[in-house]
Order: sequence, then structure tokens, then C-alpha cells
Amino acid sequence: MTPVKKVTISRPTEILQVVDEYARTEDQSRSFVIKEAIESYLKEEVERRTVAEAAQIYAQIEKIRPPTFRGVFEHIL
Repeated sequence: MTPVKKVTISRPTEILQVVDEYARTEDQSRSFVIKEAIESYLKEEVERRTVAEAAQIYAQIEKIRPPTFRGVFEHIL
């Protein structure tokens, strides 16, 4: 089993009400819903940053490519 560490967070009551309602409809715990939301956010953020970094790298490559190769990576961006 993966080690677990408890944390305390403070959120507005309205947000917790939405989380609790969602947890009930999915037959899951509040902790599970919050864990899934954090994991989803982090995955999307890492992906967004990776794409942004790749776009910067491709832009730099375009600047140093000979003119005949310019625009080669535009379809990726």
C-alpha cells in the first residue's frame, strides 16, 4: 500500500459543498475526489508546460534553420 500522509486544507464552504455532492453522486469519499482533482490538475499543468517549452524550442530551431527549412515545424505549433 502506498504511504499516506494527512494534510489539512481550508476551502470556502461552497466549494466543499460541491465536492461533497460530487463525491456522493460518484459514491466516493471527499478525500478521493480531492486527490483525483489534484492529480488531474497536476497532470494537465505538466502537459501544458511541456507543450509550451516544446513550442519555445521549435521557435528557436526555426530561427537557426536555413531559409529552405523554415516553416517545417509550424504544423506542430
